[in-house]
Amino acid sequence: MIRKVGAVVAGVVVAGVVIGLAETAAHGALSGDGVFAVVCGAQGLGAAVGGGLAAKLGGSGVLGWVVAAVLLGLSLMNVFSFAHPVWFVPVVVVALGAGGRLGIALATRRRA
Repeated sequence: MIRKVGAVVAGVVVAGVVIGLAETAAHGALSGDGVFAVVCGAQGLGAAVGGGLAAKLGGSGVLGWVVAAVLLGLSLMNVFSFAHPVWFVPVVVVALGAGGRLGIALATRRRA
């Protein structure tokens, strides 16, 4: 159980670092909707890396989905904190789901 909790925590932390780095770069180089588009991509990348890490460390793809769900909750808190474009919420939900799925698939695939 401790291994699984640690895997989720590690996945969320790594995802946060990936997302934070991408968002920092976007805010420094872009403005307007371009920033939000990069943030959506960063969310997907963070879910892929964090979800994959959690699935690999914990030995279960379910843990990757837990990381993606935590990221979704944090993203929704962010959306309610300040104004976002209308298109942002559905796009980020898809990005988190797709990123989580990709990370889990890569982490749990079997080698032939």
